[in-house]
Amino acid sequence: MRNDLQDILLGSITGDALGAPLDGMGEAHIRSVFKSVEEYIDPMPALKGKPDRWKKPGLYTSTTQMLVSLSVALNGEKICRSHMLENLFTTISGSGETLTGHLRHPTSTIIQAFRRIENAENQSTSHFTTGDILPLLPALLVLKKTGEETFITSVTSFVAFFSHNPWVLASSLITSSLYFSIYSSTGSGKLNTVVTDAIESANRAENLSETFSHLIFDSGWNPDTVIDCIRQIHDLLVRIQESTHIEQAAQYIVQSINANQKTPVTRPTVNNPISVLCWPCAYALHIDSIQEYMFRIAETGGSTGIFVPVAGAIFGMYCGSSMIPSHLIENLINRKRILALVESINTMKVTSAELDAFLQNESALTRKEEEERGSRFRRTPEKKPRKRTKKENMDELSRHVVESWTKYDKAKWKKQKKKIDSE
Repeated sequence: MRNDLQDILLGSITGDALGAPLDGMGEAHIRSVFKSVEEYIDPMPALKGKPDRWKKPGLYTSTTQMLVSLSVALNGEKICRSHMLENLFTTISGSGETLTGHLRHPTSTIIQAFRRIENAENQSTSHFTTGDILPLLPALLVLKKTGEETFITSVTSFVAFFSHNPWVLASSLITSSLYFSIYSSTGSGKLNTVVTDAIESANRAENLSETFSHLIFDSGWNPDTVIDCIRQIHDLLVRIQESTHIEQAAQYIVQSINANQKTPVTRPTVNNPISVLCWPCAYALHIDSIQEYMFRIAETGGSTGIFVPVAGAIFGMYCGSSMIPSHLIENLINRKRILALVESINTMKVTSAELDAFLQNESALTRKEEEERGSRFRRTPEKKPRKRTKKENMDELSRHVVESWTKYDKAKWKKQKKKIDSE
């Protein structure tokens, strides 16, 4: 089994570059346009005249930029504190329209964190149930080996900086426990046993949350609520472990999400901390070929920019970076700099100067992506809305005719009808 930090980071980064261009697309749409995903995909044929959604294939996003930046900022520290994260965000932030500085395609949670830094009077964190900080959790692995109390303190401080939703903390505690267990070689080491390891991680997270409930309370959560969320995720993982095929596992995830929110979902590939953790685990359980893992999960669509990096980190943990398809490494944009920086993080020899050089170069990469987007879509004709026929206008107007109308309503309707007749 491989458990090198370099493997985990490279898995996450290639997963980010693979999943980002497909983010927001449905599974049926991806399969109808591209048939299958075997490499970094140029999303242009599937965008239907929406150039703002185009992302350069092979180019990672803010998920990787933040993962690398956080890894450097926390490198060698004993514990993660909120002021460390605040200092990092202050360092890389911009202003006005460039509020997020060098970051490319930042998630809503990241944007909110920058806004909070900019507006010192507003220190509230998000309560929305989103899972877009889960791909950043491998950064905590750079902390010096710590005990249980410092583990809870680090994870709660990390999550509290971004969100105060109990589901986000519960999923983060389980995911971080999974990362730390495999990283310290206490996991099974086989990709298809990740659900079993996640169940054990959920048990550890529950025990630690009960033991150090005061730390959870001090960070702004109700410990009982967080523990209840952990137990529900644990029970979902047990059901996934007992599933006989991926469709059944997907159904269990959807049911769990819908039991805890008012707006129902119909698929598991959504930006929800339950799904971001459990969907990659479920897919690892039912995948036939481990080398197809990231490709097949990217094909399922939805929030691929969030859960494919998590899947990549899991793949790197269990299989090692040598098992990542070579063309994903070779075609990764800015590959040499990324590989050098990841190696420095892995050996704990990274410097702030390396991070500064990395971020400065990122601005140039973002400009190049924007220039290419403008060039490629310049000749794409803008789709104009189809002009409705007279009959369609009348039908639309007639749908609002009801007996309860007042004289004023009827007069207004006649005026509108006369206007249509004169056209």
